[in-house]
Amino acid sequence: MSIENASHRTDRVRVALGAWRSGQAGAIGWAWWVTAALTLAMGVYFVRHEGWFSNVVFTMAVTGVLIAIGAVLTRRVLFPTALVSAMVAVVVIAATIKHSYMGM
Repeated sequence: MSIENASHRTDRVRVALGAWRSGQAGAIGWAWWVTAALTLAMGVYFVRHEGWFSNVVFTMAVTGVLIAIGAVLTRRVLFPTALVSAMVAVVVIAATIKHSYMGM
């Protein structure tokens, strides 16, 4: 193998690696946008339904800690955010059903 062939092959690998990295950047951006949307939706819900400011801050802090623990364990952001959002949705649905039956 000559030096000319080696540089030609390395260039092809560099081009392919650059295309792969640019494709990965779009996927990362998508995950962050979905994470931001889920976090914003939970934040709006907490502000509208949790009552006093101290309750809102506490609820957001606990939710943030749960997401942070999941992010540290999985090294991803979207998965723990979606998981915690789903848990919040289940609790909200259960509380709504309980409220409608008990009339509290």
